[in-house]
Amino acid sequence: MPSGKLGFLGLLCRAGKLAVGPDAKSCRKAALYIAAADISPRSLREAEALSLNRGVPLTRLPHGKEEIGRALGMSEVALIAIKDRRAADSYMEKED
Repeated sequence: MPSGKLGFLGLLCRAGKLAVGPDAKSCRKAALYIAAADISPRSLREAEALSLNRGVPLTRLPHGKEEIGRALGMSEVALIAIKDRRAADSYMEKED
């Protein structure tokens, strides 16, 4: 199992506290958006617009879509929304 932020995201995924991919874009409960290092420019612009319009922070992981997907037990994942404020705060405190 990955450690640091990727490992924590895996735990949050199993706990049902994440929205992933298209679900992240439509998630109204997002407390934090997280984008992969290799997210497409168009998807990044969309994520930045969501972040700005909804007042939800956006951060980037230094990992690619494939590596994030593996950590979550999925295929490629470019965008994640953490749906819980306390979980988002804990995520931000983690070392990568």
